Amino acid sequence: MRNILIISVLFFVSNVWAADVKMLLVRDAEANRQCDISVMHGKLFKVPSSQDLNTLSTSIGLEQITQVEELPFEGNVTNVSAIPDGIYEAKIRKGETKNWMIGKPLRSWRLELLGTNPRSNIQFHYGRDSSWSSGCIILTGDGKQQNFCRSNGAENSSENAVAKVKKFVEVGLVNSGDKIWIKFIYK
Repeated sequence: MRNILIISVLFFVSNVWAADVKMLLVRDAEANRQCDISVMHGKLFKVPSSQDLNTLSTSIGLEQITQVEELPFEGNVTNVSAIPDGIYEAKIRKGETKNWMIGKPLRSWRLELLGTNPRSNIQFHYGRDSSWSSGCIILTGDGKQQNFCRSNGAENSSENAVAKVKKFVEVGLVNSGDKIWIKFIYK
């Protein structure tokens, strides 16, 4: 009887403390199409684990993590478009799959979105501006936008942005079953 009680208490406690990591990406409603590469700016925010992403519709009261850049939405076309608004689960990836990632852990750490069919490999990752993207979301940091076409391209700005997102995610993942969720909306 005592063993059953202990197991029940442990199960209850692990479920009470389970806290998924949640973020909100607020995209600018209009992409800048006057640049050599069309750019859509946005901001990534921390969302309290107790907040229901289904009812969240604004960033008011949320803490900003970083700014982002991505391609504008063009019908969800591979290598041309951003993905549609919605709520996506994400997983951490760390493999050094590009030359600019080798030996640089912050550049190789990224979040890959799940459930983006028919698209795949949609990630939040390091990059100096949207030219580093083929449909991914570039963590550009908090630098000022240069002519509203691209971020200032500062190498350390993007690495700092990745470090902020990484810290928020890794601190928030308490249990092995915790998940990462990101909601995409337009302002």
